[in-house]
Amino acid sequence: MTRPLVSIALATHNGLPHLTAQLETLFAQTWAPLEIVVSDDASSDGTWDLLRKHASANKLRAYRNPHRLGLVKNFEKAIARCKGEYIALCDQDDLWRPTKIEVLVANGSQAELVYCNDQEYLSPSEQVSLETRYSHIVKFALRHGSMRLTKHLLAENWIVSHTLMFKRHLFRWALPIPQDLRYHDGWIALVASACGEIRFVNKRLQTYRQHVASYTAVARTEFDAAPRQYRPWRRNWFERCAAEQKRLDALSRLTLLNVSELSMLSKLRRYYSLNPRPPARIRATAAGLQVAPYFVSLGGLGHRLRFALRPLAATGRWTATEG
Repeated sequence: MTRPLVSIALATHNGLPHLTAQLETLFAQTWAPLEIVVSDDASSDGTWDLLRKHASANKLRAYRNPHRLGLVKNFEKAIARCKGEYIALCDQDDLWRPTKIEVLVANGSQAELVYCNDQEYLSPSEQVSLETRYSHIVKFALRHGSMRLTKHLLAENWIVSHTLMFKRHLFRWALPIPQDLRYHDGWIALVASACGEIRFVNKRLQTYRQHVASYTAVARTEFDAAPRQYRPWRRNWFERCAAEQKRLDALSRLTLLNVSELSMLSKLRRYYSLNPRPPARIRATAAGLQVAPYFVSLGGLGHRLRFALRPLAATGRWTATEG
């Protein structure tokens, strides 16, 4: 049988220090046929020259944005240019196992999206370790991670960009990625789950490199440096609610959601209510009790109760002028 083409969508921006090491692990993949599609977000550090060099020698297709688009839209550009039946997302500074694509394809034929374990980290001192703080998320994925999990993904995302591969036909619903989302992976996972099943593979197929110049670290730094109105959960609960309402507005545009999932969306809106009056806080707490079981990051019953009671304990006020 003809083996399907797999595309690796790689987003870069000033990634020169670690990009060569990442590219070498992509070129070493055991799966063929394979294409690497890179969208460079107006790099100024030599990243583009490195990509052009590899494009001529390794059948890599690289495109350059004339100006910065940001993390989400840069990934969207890379994804949109992929031709493969399967598309795997790739950061510019990690290290992949040679069999990563082969393992994902072997486990993903019956699913819209397949993702793997993300616990292996590489520290700035080049020490490999396992992140154990989120072991409960891995346990959840082992028990429930291979099915339609749309309600959980409406609540929050735990499927990390560099661990996932999805089927190309999701383009129809996944692109363009809504403007109000800070990250792309949760949206793609939600679309995949709404279309069918997602599947978890409990194998560590890449090493996540931690360093201060990483995409996510830079995004966090830029976010912290932004004006206060763009940092809603820094000041008080009601400003966090404003940010969540924007996120939920973006997710509500997905027309694939069924009645039960739309009800979940409504409960999340009620939980993140912008109304500071006591009756609204009580309704928010009641909604919190209903949606808490769908938050994968919440551990035991105590965490879920504190989550549900958060609106009652909220400080600060919300006014129309703050919105």
